[in-house]
Amino acid sequence: MYKPLTRLAGVGLVVAALSVGSLASANAQTASGGASLAPHSPALHIRAPHSPGHFVKMSGRTLARLAREGLAARSASTARMVRALTRLEALTHANGDSFNCWDDAWIYANANGDYVSTEFDYTGGGWAMLRARASNVSWWELYGGCRDEVTGQTDLYSDENLDFISAELNYTGGDYGMLRARAVNEGSWEIWYTASDPCQGCWTYFLNGANLLFASAEVGYTGGQYGELRARAVSVGPWEDFYW
Repeated sequence: MYKPLTRLAGVGLVVAALSVGSLASANAQTASGGASLAPHSPALHIRAPHSPGHFVKMSGRTLARLAREGLAARSASTARMVRALTRLEALTHANGDSFNCWDDAWIYANANGDYVSTEFDYTGGGWAMLRARASNVSWWELYGGCRDEVTGQTDLYSDENLDFISAELNYTGGDYGMLRARAVNEGSWEIWYTASDPCQGCWTYFLNGANLLFASAEVGYTGGQYGELRARAVSVGPWEDFYW
């Protein structure tokens, strides 16, 4: 049974002071003594998605100009990206000129060849869980966000409900670190680091900024939790290998 959602008291933005070099060093550490972040899974075989969305990407500089000129609201995608840009600027205290933002992007898990879905028909503590389980792309498989090109810090949201992606670090057992699209505001649990911007075929990992663990697709789970994404891995292997 899922535990009720509560915040850990006193959790700060623990990764805010980490440099790019220290992150790279931390990322490379594994339980067996260290490994590179190169993907270890089989060759990429992305199916052509039947997507209702249209992948769009803009620089933070362009989005800021559109916002100043009052043009951002003319496009739903642009308005969503401006919101993510504003939130990431507030988190990083950085100038958004170093950011890139995107909307209507899919995420593909190379572990099982499925696209990542947000489960909006789930209830309780599993509502809006992210799972690698879709053979095609529909609205539940579309995501947006912004990325700081200097540090790799990234915010991510679901296009369906516009909520940011959290890692549930107060869950226990096999649900520890579950990824859910449920945060209206961003805190430490919603900070991610990624290897690249999406290009709808670019390799990436998802490193959570609060616990410094990588998101895994739990393809060993069964039933309604098959493919559940959890921030729980100390290194990148087949289950932490994603494309977007």
